[in-house]
Amino acid sequence: MHGWSILLLLLIILFCGYKFLARNENIKRRIFAKFWLSGISKQTDRSLYRCKKELMKRVELEGDLLEVGSGDGINLKYYLDYSDRVHSLTCIEPNKAFSDTANLNASFPIHNFNGTFSDFLASSEKKVSKFNVIILCLILCSIEDPTEVLNECHQLLAPGGRLLVLEHVRDQESSLTVLLQYMINPLWKIIGDNCCLTTQPYLYIRSLRWTKFSE
Repeated sequence: MHGWSILLLLLIILFCGYKFLARNENIKRRIFAKFWLSGISKQTDRSLYRCKKELMKRVELEGDLLEVGSGDGINLKYYLDYSDRVHSLTCIEPNKAFSDTANLNASFPIHNFNGTFSDFLASSEKKVSKFNVIILCLILCSIEDPTEVLNECHQLLAPGGRLLVLEHVRDQESSLTVLLQYMINPLWKIIGDNCCLTTQPYLYIRSLRWTKFSE
């Protein structure tokens, strides 16, 4: 078999594999969980440590908290800093490959919900109906309709409640980085459980009429 024929065969196999994975949510989620837990979660958290600490200080965590897309529970340690003011923490995570967020040192109850945000909204098992703070950390990038989710978060906020959003964004339009982001985005969406490298979530937030936007 000639070299070009082998290359063509490999490309066909890769394409078929890509299409199969792109349509299989369960496999994508297992791949992402293994990838995230391999050390990427801790590396990402270390790089965002100061940013997270500053954001949570500015938001003043208190009352009932809701984290949408809690993953492996990496953010729990930040909430523990406010144990004297936090009443409860509800964690929504659709990826069953991640274990429930739990910590024996937490002085407040932790409610885990294994399902999508839509499942949570429709559930009759919610322990808390309104939240003082809702946290979206690196999650809007993987949501098909961010505006809908943000508006639904608004419905869950208690009067005077706050929405904390921490996201990555697309690089500058004229940079080489943004070109690379577009090139690897199709493969990355499989590895990253639908995470989109070219998203600009702050545009969705700014378009909302009910938010007081603060960067």
